Amino acid sequence: EFSVLAAKGDDIPRQTIRDLRTSAAYGNTSTKTLVSGLDMLRDADLRSDMSELKCRVVMLLGERDHLIAKTTGPATQILCPHTQLAYITTAGHAPFISKVKPTADMIIKYNQTHDHEQ
Repeated sequence: EFSVLAAKGDDIPRQTIRDLRTSAAYGNTSTKTLVSGLDMLRDADLRSDMSELKCRVVMLLGERDHLIAKTTGPATQILCPHTQLAYITTAGHAPFISKVKPTADMIIKYNQTHDHEQ
């Protein structure tokens, strides 16, 4: 089950699994929709488009994510040099669920320090 995979690496995996399972999107998403999303992730290769991006790019990653390879952030920076990486410590794939405050704080801090670039 996806919630178990998403929680792997988190310092509080059982709580993260519970939170994912009780989130509004989790219960209202059909299996067909989830499979369609996974198919898109598998089939879409947007790497060549990354160098064309003109907007700010911040990758907010769980430091202990078991679904996203550790090399993904640095590889993205090669394709899109202005990409900034931010890691949430002790978080797996869903820091926005398991580490709400640190995730929100990081987003707020980034927006405050980069408002002049809009």
